[in-house]
Amino acid sequence: MRGIYCAVAGVAVISAACSDMGPKPYQGTARRLMAAEATVCALDANGKVFCWGANSNRWEYGAPPASVAPSFIPVAVPVPKLASLAAGVGSHFCGITDDSRAVCWGRGGFGQLGGGAPGDTGNAATIVRGRINWRDLWVGRLNTCGVSIEGRGFCWGANQEGEIGVAFVSLEESTSSPVELDGGFRFKQVTSGWLHACGIANTNKTYCWGNNENGQLGLGGTVQPQRSRSPMPVSGAVSFVQLSLGALHSCGLTEDGVAYCWGENFGGQLGDGTSIGRTAPTPVLTSLRFRIIATASGFATGGNVAPPIPNPGFNAHTCALTSAGTPYCWGWNGNGQLGDGTTTSRRVPVPVAGNLTLTTIALGGAYTCGMQGNTAWCWGANAFGQLGRGSLSSLSTVPVQVGAPFDKP
Repeated sequence: MRGIYCAVAGVAVISAACSDMGPKPYQGTARRLMAAEATVCALDANGKVFCWGANSNRWEYGAPPASVAPSFIPVAVPVPKLASLAAGVGSHFCGITDDSRAVCWGRGGFGQLGGGAPGDTGNAATIVRGRINWRDLWVGRLNTCGVSIEGRGFCWGANQEGEIGVAFVSLEESTSSPVELDGGFRFKQVTSGWLHACGIANTNKTYCWGNNENGQLGLGGTVQPQRSRSPMPVSGAVSFVQLSLGALHSCGLTEDGVAYCWGENFGGQLGDGTSIGRTAPTPVLTSLRFRIIATASGFATGGNVAPPIPNPGFNAHTCALTSAGTPYCWGWNGNGQLGDGTTTSRRVPVPVAGNLTLTTIALGGAYTCGMQGNTAWCWGANAFGQLGRGSLSSLSTVPVQVGAPFDKP
């Protein structure tokens, strides 16, 4: 029943999750890399967390900068061993332990850590409230969403535009405990963006909720609601197997690897050859087939070059990996974040230089990183050392290899 809470070890959690009582082995896909606006965190082969780039009073490293100084190469941080990292566009980080518990750290003033201290300063690693066994997590700007092993979808944190996905949580009300999404769906994935979120139900239908001022919910048509506080079906008959959300745009992949994007398109981040925004899923203009797609917020924090429009979402880029692991990127490229050797923005996918083969890719505000095995590369902005090459040097328009311990094949 919606809104009914139970107590588990003195912590309030929603009743729908009360059956998920005991820890279970992690059953999701191990994700080893997350790029925030100007900070990167990665897991080594043993699940230990290393970070590089910015570490501010928001504790991106899970500790204050007085305890763990910002580093221009990977440095071990005080976070528990993890089986997987979250993905997303937030200024906080989350991961899943070997026994399927969720852990978050960093900025937490809106409850997005699922616990922690109030206020805009940082937090150490915090176990998310509730005895939920997690399969996947995504971080948004001020909220977090995820899917339990049983397929339940949850969000928590800020609800500025309905991004929590439940009608009974008022706008501007925050929640520090996971709340199950409206609709009673079972999900394959629930993905959080800046002020909106989307999920793929087990029926293969995609639903989105939250802010829709730029068509990022994909509802189609010319008359758009400003927001939706509950999941609404995405327009069209396309079925997606993977989603990724920026601040004002959304992208997805079909089972056969066709990429679609929708929402804001100022920088060409939709990849359809134009700069025209779209309110419904629109194919990326390429014959390539992809297996992973990733989006940047477009806020461009930490850039060496200022974005042309100082508003979140407009200066975004998107990247994807082919089935062979070859990276392609498109969108705004003022800091070289497309990795094609230029700072020219692209409206269609272009190959990243260097003939890289990657297993994962993650996008920061104005830079990009990828991994293959125990080796990592980054390219784009470097104002906070987020390229991981040991200095606060200029941007790089081509991939550079990250330092130890991610410098081995």
